[in-house]
Amino acid sequence: MDEIFAEGFGTSAVSESRLAKGFGEWKNGEWTVYIARPLSYESGSKLQLGKKSHVAFAVWQGGKDEVGGVKSLTMSWTPFTLMQK
Repeated sequence: MDEIFAEGFGTSAVSESRLAKGFGEWKNGEWTVYIARPLSYESGSKLQLGKKSHVAFAVWQGGKDEVGGVKSLTMSWTPFTLMQK
């Protein structure tokens, strides 16, 4: 899994830290994706418990010839609040 930061179209940069981990599970016709990363680290965005933030996702499907800049993505920021378990 790559952690990619972007501030707009054509501005993506891959994080060199490799601290984010994730995996997906296909079950009953649906994907469930799990992502874990430290709340804060030097080269990444800072997350805080209880603070509102936004997230967006991009997915590359090689079977649909999606490579490089060709991908499926969320077209708007999705608001979320990180809560403690």
